Amino acid sequence: MDFNPRTRSERDFALPQPQISLIHKIKSLLATPVYTHGVDLSHWNESETGKVDFKALKASGIDFVILKASEGISWVDPKFDDFWRRAHEAGLLIMTYHFFRSNYGGADQAKHHMSVIQDFLDAVGYKFPVIWCDVETSDGASQSQRQNRVLAFHQTITAAGYQSGHYSSPYLWNSLVGTVVWADDYWGWDAHWTSASEPILPSGWTKTSTRVWQYGIYPTHSWVEPVDGTPGAVDCNRFYGSLQDLKDWLGVEQPPPVDCCDELRSEIVRLETEINFLKLEIYNLQQKDIEHSEAIRDLELMGSGYNTRLSEIESFIQELKEAICKT
Repeated sequence: MDFNPRTRSERDFALPQPQISLIHKIKSLLATPVYTHGVDLSHWNESETGKVDFKALKASGIDFVILKASEGISWVDPKFDDFWRRAHEAGLLIMTYHFFRSNYGGADQAKHHMSVIQDFLDAVGYKFPVIWCDVETSDGASQSQRQNRVLAFHQTITAAGYQSGHYSSPYLWNSLVGTVVWADDYWGWDAHWTSASEPILPSGWTKTSTRVWQYGIYPTHSWVEPVDGTPGAVDCNRFYGSLQDLKDWLGVEQPPPVDCCDELRSEIVRLETEINFLKLEIYNLQQKDIEHSEAIRDLELMGSGYNTRLSEIESFIQELKEAICKT
């Protein structure tokens, strides 16, 4: 079981934009929303013709990735483990998604997904990791079955202490799930491919709960910003908020602030230690010089004494010679 995103129909994700008033258009133009850019990836984004370059993604302005980890109750994306490690190393923020199959129980699918991503969760250490439930196929289930199973997925995820959300397009959500009272209780990842300044939301979703917008595919759609690092087409997303907002939302641990005064104090202590060591070396050398000077002075005195004694001996010998010669 493995859903191929290339089989998606454009009409399921690109609804016609409704007529809006001139005042609304002006407000949209004047508004300056803050976005953080990201992509979503699965093993379909990498092939023998090319690999995903996560550092190139980061350099091109991508700050987060949403990675497919699982599908159904047993399937695991073969690239998930490799992808999250390379993405984390490149400095990208990471969320995960599960491709939901309506013919299986929601709780079982949630448990399967959490088991797949456990190593990832342990490694990144996010306080509030976000898990997405990708809802876009019928799988022969009725709408009421799907509603109950998607809700069970969310409830199982949140009971484990994680944040849960659903991904879908307005058309697919409205036809597969419809109006449910709990739609706004979980985060929304809206898939509406449009050049408009705002997407259409599925039934029951609100702007407040919708945190991510999949607005198109690069390079398929002309309005999508260029992305480097993927060998083929890639889904592009916008998180509503700044990069810091995203970090706060995921609960990314921030490194402790650096106290420049502490750094200076440490440097001063280091320098003082070096100076004291040098002073000790100088003192030792001076002591050795003093010892050497004293030894030389003693030798000079001894030499002078020897010279005096030698002169006395030479005089005595001369006196002996003179005395002997006279006799």
